[in-house]
Amino acid sequence: AAAAAATSIPRDSSAEPSHAQNGSVNGAGGGGGEKGGEGEEKESKSAGPPWASRTAEAVVGELHSNIEDGLTVAEARRRLQQDGPNVLPTRKRRSLLLRIWDQCNNVLIFILLLSALIKIGFADYIDSGFIWAVAILNIIIGIAQEGKAESAAKAISNMLAPNAIVTRDGVDAKLPSADLVAGDIVVLTAGDRVPADMRVLESVDLQTQEAMLTGESEPVLKQVEPVAADATLAECKSMLFSGSMVVFGHGKAIVVATGENAEIGKISAMMNSVERVETPLVVQLDQFGRWMSLLVLLLALVTFLVDLLARGNEVKDAFSTAIGIAVALIPEGLPAVVTITLALAVSTMARHNAIVRKLPAVETLGCVNVICSDKT
Repeated sequence: AAAAAATSIPRDSSAEPSHAQNGSVNGAGGGGGEKGGEGEEKESKSAGPPWASRTAEAVVGELHSNIEDGLTVAEARRRLQQDGPNVLPTRKRRSLLLRIWDQCNNVLIFILLLSALIKIGFADYIDSGFIWAVAILNIIIGIAQEGKAESAAKAISNMLAPNAIVTRDGVDAKLPSADLVAGDIVVLTAGDRVPADMRVLESVDLQTQEAMLTGESEPVLKQVEPVAADATLAECKSMLFSGSMVVFGHGKAIVVATGENAEIGKISAMMNSVERVETPLVVQLDQFGRWMSLLVLLLALVTFLVDLLARGNEVKDAFSTAIGIAVALIPEGLPAVVTITLALAVSTMARHNAIVRKLPAVETLGCVNVICSDKT
């Protein structure tokens, strides 16, 4: 029954033995060889068909590998130096001081701290202590949520398989997945996690769970036959994707993309390159803070001049009056109320396993009218 269910490419259809390897391809078509010149350069720039739509023989030949023997150890080492390890790129973790400054770098906190300093100047230590407590609470919650968001992003890296059975020089051996290169022949059985994007070479009822990429809840039966050139990711049944799980059967495949060139690597790269966009709340508070600061300074200056020139008071008394007017105009309660409200909203969402990295981002949900979503 297993033989009847098995599909594979003929053993004699592999490329030349691995000692003839002279090129490495990672995530793109085109190989080595002696055909240099402008023709090859133009061909390498043209967008070829995806690996899934090419025959298994063509993929093995293009990657200068061998179905039986795999790559040589020397060639695998050379490709590893050229393409880099099979790991996902990670964003360098920022220092604690930078994260604290990032949490403080908004108009809300500036108004809070300014109000607290003025309250200290007037010996109003109770109100000042309350304002400082709100500001510190905002920083602590923000840093904690940012840490959770970074942990969630880092979890993608943990989806990569730690080891894989690889054929090199005709010998199957368990190697770290980080050492995999394009052209490696990998043996897979039920329970294995796919270590890289690979083209199926042999399949004996080989089925994988790819819900993390395609949203399909059912396992996908893999095949050796190529698919259509315009096939979507979910339709690429001749491909195995990094991070997916083999749930049934066994087979053999050739690595075609590793690290950031794999599909899961592209997701990781998108998460690490998210552009920072100010939320409507931050924009409005920034505009409010600018206008309020200008108004406070203007009224304080007018008060100082009137008290000094029109009423003939001393400079010290006029200055105290102006400061009193300024303190009365600063809405120190507004940022405190907004910060506490956002913090409570973040805590509520956290209980439902929704991670919010920045406090003002909670308000953005209130500006959403339509959410377009699919099963992923």
